[in-house]
Amino acid sequence: MVDRFRSLPMARSAVMTGLGIAVGFRFHGSVGQILVGMLLILAFGYSFTWVNTALGVSARDPESAQNAAAGPAFILMFASNAIVPASTLPRWLQPFARNQPLSVTTSAVRELFAGSAAAHDALLSLSWSAGITVVFFAGSYVLYQRAAAR
Repeated sequence: MVDRFRSLPMARSAVMTGLGIAVGFRFHGSVGQILVGMLLILAFGYSFTWVNTALGVSARDPESAQNAAAGPAFILMFASNAIVPASTLPRWLQPFARNQPLSVTTSAVRELFAGSAAAHDALLSLSWSAGITVVFFAGSYVLYQRAAAR
């Protein structure tokens, strides 16, 4: 069913939001907070398109690019507060888990959707997204120029 939804000309966020509401998720924030939360999600996703672009441009073949892209996603997902509270992770991993980009974005979005104040986490999330975008856009550009010159 998910593959069928992916083949349709519609935003993935619409499917996920609709599915979340269908299974019982309820927003408790204002319309503005919900929109800011959605924008944070989009900004974070956009920034990681540049990470994957840099990995893709530097890879030798499509399989290598796909394998390389799984690394950052795996590390960020499993060393974050997206699945379990950071306090349940090993003590040495907790500082990283609390401060890495996915955790900061997850915290901001959770707070916004719950109707809580999230200005600090939202600004950190935007900062991470902007920084990742700038660094990996520039890196992708340089890698592409080098590959085109060969």
